Amino acid sequence: MSDSTLHVPLIFKLPRGMGASRVVHGMVGLIDVAPTLLDLLHLQDPLGRQFQGMSLASDIVGKGATREHPVYSETYYPRDSFGWSELRAIATDRFKYIQAPHPELYDLPHDRLELHNLCGERASLAAALRQQLEGLVQHYDSASGRAAAHEPPLSPETVEKLRSLGYIALAAPVQPISAGPLPDPKDRLKIFKGILRAQDLSTLGRREQSNRLLQSLAAEEPNLYVLPFLEADNLASDHRWHDAEQSYLASLKINPKFERALMGLAHAYLGDGEPEKARPLLELVVHEYPRNFLALYALGRIARREGKHEKAYRYLVKAVSEKPYVGLLQQELGFTLVDLERYQEALEPLTRAQKLGVEDPRLEHYLGTALASVGRFKEAVSHYQKALEAKPDLAETRLSLA
Repeated sequence: MSDSTLHVPLIFKLPRGMGASRVVHGMVGLIDVAPTLLDLLHLQDPLGRQFQGMSLASDIVGKGATREHPVYSETYYPRDSFGWSELRAIATDRFKYIQAPHPELYDLPHDRLELHNLCGERASLAAALRQQLEGLVQHYDSASGRAAAHEPPLSPETVEKLRSLGYIALAAPVQPISAGPLPDPKDRLKIFKGILRAQDLSTLGRREQSNRLLQSLAAEEPNLYVLPFLEADNLASDHRWHDAEQSYLASLKINPKFERALMGLAHAYLGDGEPEKARPLLELVVHEYPRNFLALYALGRIARREGKHEKAYRYLVKAVSEKPYVGLLQQELGFTLVDLERYQEALEPLTRAQKLGVEDPRLEHYLGTALASVGRFKEAVSHYQKALEAKPDLAETRLSLA
């Protein structure tokens, strides 16, 4: 939450004749951009009444200074990624207050590097800014609050399969990551730098060294679920599926709803040739995170391999609706439509997969099959020939071409 991260110049380039170049010193936020654009374009839109920010147009065109207003910032990265406390801040042209387990107050003009915390010396000012910050959070939280979506429960069969895999969250109520206050990210800088180093080692292919570092960090921070997860990812990269499974489960024992660990564990089961174990985990992911297109894609592929083409189609349609520009999703949907003998429909996703850059002899084969089935034989022959050029031993393609 320091200015080295937050302080970004805001630059507007106006059309010729709208005003001379000028530099304006003052705090503004991203929420001020949209109302400013509407104002500069002289657009009266009802949506403008919903904006939380304020127009900077008068400053930009030189018609007067916009009144000073505090700027709000937040980051949930420490909480979402590591189970540490989120950070919130409010800043004026003079002071910045950071709400954290160990709060901070800085006099910005005299302490640009934010090295001298004034919370102890200026306690009343810190309290006033904290109250202002909490008022902003409460106001906007209540204005934009949404009722939680109520998803239908998982089927008893899926629940039982998850229990049998050692997924304990469904055997007992899910516990919070921490029973007490969350750690201040400032107190975990050594751990954070260690994680970055472990990830660098993994990228360089030094995965065993990376795992040794992760294990040493876990000895200091045993409840940090990302550590066994990263170790599991390293093991999965080496196709050590069983060891990866154990580490993913260790991560999920700490944080049962960790989406990436659930996906990683499912991937490990698929890599180990056990789709029946992967399926309930993927169903859980879709239940908890309905827009996870990778889980939908994987479930579609499993169903298709089992000959459950209608079920595969339902999963893949949802996956494509989430990410229409991913060629592999379009390809798998097209394959499934061919399996269902819906050849005319199949042509659209198969052609789109090709336009999105998918190069796969199977794609050429399925395009040939769909085209031949709707009577476009000359085009079908061309695609069959391209499939055989890429993979001459495709027996099914040779038979279809004949």
